[in-house]
Amino acid sequence: MIQPMPNDALRLKKKAQCGLLIENARGEVLLQLRDNKSEIPYPNCWGTFGGQIEEGEEPEEAIIREIQEELDYRPLTVEHYGIFPCDGYEIYMFRCLDPDLNIKTLQVHEGQGAKFFSCTDLDAAAFAFNCREIVRDYFARFHAEKTVFIGLGSNMGDREALLKAACTMLAGVITIETESSVYETEPVEYEDQGWFLNMAVQGRTRLFPEVLLEKLQHIEASMGRQRAVPKGPRTIDLDMLFYGDTVISSGRLAVPHPRLHERAFVLEPLAEIAAGFAHPVLHKTIAVLLAQAGNEKQVIKKQ
Repeated sequence: MIQPMPNDALRLKKKAQCGLLIENARGEVLLQLRDNKSEIPYPNCWGTFGGQIEEGEEPEEAIIREIQEELDYRPLTVEHYGIFPCDGYEIYMFRCLDPDLNIKTLQVHEGQGAKFFSCTDLDAAAFAFNCREIVRDYFARFHAEKTVFIGLGSNMGDREALLKAACTMLAGVITIETESSVYETEPVEYEDQGWFLNMAVQGRTRLFPEVLLEKLQHIEASMGRQRAVPKGPRTIDLDMLFYGDTVISSGRLAVPHPRLHERAFVLEPLAEIAAGFAHPVLHKTIAVLLAQAGNEKQVIKKQ
């Protein structure tokens, strides 16, 4: 809920405002931490960069001027995308895409701060005025939701409890729509280890793939995942199997998961929740891939 402005702020003239959201290559937007001063409305809260539109000034001129004053940064282009009401005045919102922006090069004023936010970072931070709603609107407008499939596995400790804990944490990162049953599976490649419990989750997200990967790895690390032995025992394993129909091949990330079509322990849970989903590279459904994968290793559905 948008809170009313503090009484001190009501003395401010009700002039139109302008704001800018700068998006980086990871799909995050740059936000400003307001001055830690009692006379500033909502100190220690995050908001968009921007300010007042002066008399006779066009909104686009105002936002470029404000950003230069606040960050010593001149965006190459700005795009006006909406007007938002706020306590009797209007905020003209602009966006700018700058994949090469390095936050360390920005000249942030003393007492302020700057940080890139993803769509899942918004609930944990305090925001000024209606800025949280403005940023949420931005992600809804420009970051179409993607259907994602995540594979989960564990073969250390209380495996079932670890899977449940991972799903709970994963629900804070993506909107979970469907969870498969749990399957007990024989280890593959590195065979001198305990059997796994595996499952799959289908959900939706607006996070860019690289950001989603980092959040999955953060969950793994927080649950004690160590990578001492390649393919070896692990408390929890979270693999991004599909990110919609997007195909990615980089040093950090390969989507679809490059060997999922060969692995029954991945395909069995997937087929339970998305048998008709088509692999964007192989152009075969999960059901067909499962039928072709063979059964060299045991995959047993738990009751």
